[in-house]
Amino acid sequence: MRVRKVAIGILLPLLLALLAPVANAQTGGTNTRFGVHEFNIAAGQGQPNRTGLANDLGVSFIRLPISWHLMEGSEKGVTPGWYWEELDADISAAEDAGLDVLITFGQTPCWASSDPQKDCSGGDAIYLSYLPNNPQDYADALGRLVARYGDRVMAWEIWNEPNLAGNLRSDRCTGSGNERGICTRPSAQNDEYDMFGDLGSAYEYAELVRLGARAAVQADPAAKVLAGSIAGGDVVFLEHMYEAGLGQDYHAISAHPYTGPYPNSPNGMSYGPDECPQGIGRNAAFWCFQAGIEGLHAQMSAYGDARSIWFTEFGFASTTTWNGSGQQGQAEHLTRAVELIEGWSYVPVAAWYQLVDQIVDDREGTFGLFTRSGQIKPSGEAYKDALSGVTPPVDPPVDPPTTGAPQLFWPVGTGLNDPTPFYEWSAVEGAIEYQIWVNQYGAQDSMGRVNAFLTPDRANCAQGDLCGFVSNTSIAPYGEWWVTAYFADGSSIESQGAVFEQ
Repeated sequence: MRVRKVAIGILLPLLLALLAPVANAQTGGTNTRFGVHEFNIAAGQGQPNRTGLANDLGVSFIRLPISWHLMEGSEKGVTPGWYWEELDADISAAEDAGLDVLITFGQTPCWASSDPQKDCSGGDAIYLSYLPNNPQDYADALGRLVARYGDRVMAWEIWNEPNLAGNLRSDRCTGSGNERGICTRPSAQNDEYDMFGDLGSAYEYAELVRLGARAAVQADPAAKVLAGSIAGGDVVFLEHMYEAGLGQDYHAISAHPYTGPYPNSPNGMSYGPDECPQGIGRNAAFWCFQAGIEGLHAQMSAYGDARSIWFTEFGFASTTTWNGSGQQGQAEHLTRAVELIEGWSYVPVAAWYQLVDQIVDDREGTFGLFTRSGQIKPSGEAYKDALSGVTPPVDPPVDPPTTGAPQLFWPVGTGLNDPTPFYEWSAVEGAIEYQIWVNQYGAQDSMGRVNAFLTPDRANCAQGDLCGFVSNTSIAPYGEWWVTAYFADGSSIESQGAVFEQ
């Protein structure tokens, strides 16, 4: 049975959704790369040596947050020298320590922000969390970064926790309209503090991913781009990301599976990794580590997305006040979380948040594995023990294998001078039918502008290695396309997507 793609090219036939990977037990951490999140890793004076502490733990990478508003604070394409110096120093420090770097990139500069009340001369900086007026500005900035650092960075993450109201703001839901109910949220029994934003931002974020990922892979075809950075198990936000259209250039979905506090607990002690209230449903288990991630994975499978999930943050606080577990509880939660991660074959990368405690002593400041003075905490010892003797893979597992899938040859890249191009792809042995699907982004009916099923004879590939098809549908100024090969036994395999533009 074929299911028409809905809003994005990655939606495969229902058969593939049912056959999507499920969790298989993995032992010894051989399927997982573990890392840590930290700021200013090259900073020295009065601070513990961050890369040295990371090496003591045995992690293989550091997640580094960097800000667009500092990179291009005054105008587009203009970066102060000190910014490059500090970022160069951070990346070099990681390299010198044998650590890879994962970069998360967000925060809109004032000149680009859609904040209707922004004041670029001073005052508050709420404009940082507003989407840019032109998402291509963000994509261009990311492309500059990727072009500068290339394979010195293991992956690039689009924004940080865009599903939280305080991290990504949009005016999409400020008017009277409520397209498909995206300005409302289902009730969330386990989100009593109302931290999640409206679902309109998922549509804006998807555009940021599509343009940003395209710019990244144009700057470096080997670049790995992460979409999502989803706080908690926010299945609904992920669903709307898919409905909005993410394109094909992202490598994995990233997530931050934090936990919530026990209801009615006098000191707000946090749930453990495998604890969750019962009977609250897929839309409500936002702050449950295991239930949240398994819910996200189920949603990915339902949309035919067989990519992996990267934990670009996970962690527990050691505070004994609100939503903490004390130092020993933090260590116990860490150990159990690592066990769960190693049992999820679809989680190949996980970064603990964070390496060193922050200055404040509240919940946010006590996620560290080391104290501010550099003394290892019980959680640091637990992480070190969990990783001891483990040799992680040199590179995380790549996208789902496409061996035998159609390879797309034309149109690809820029410089297309024909709005009705001749689509050319490799023949697949044993295929009895091909489906060619073309999206024309920017058009009112942008999705599935071309959707044709072709026998090998009709595609002129029965006697050769190449297949071809021309449609009289004009695709301009740019489009994205896929080819799916179908076989007599009912199975199928889809190509990677290819982007082309005038």
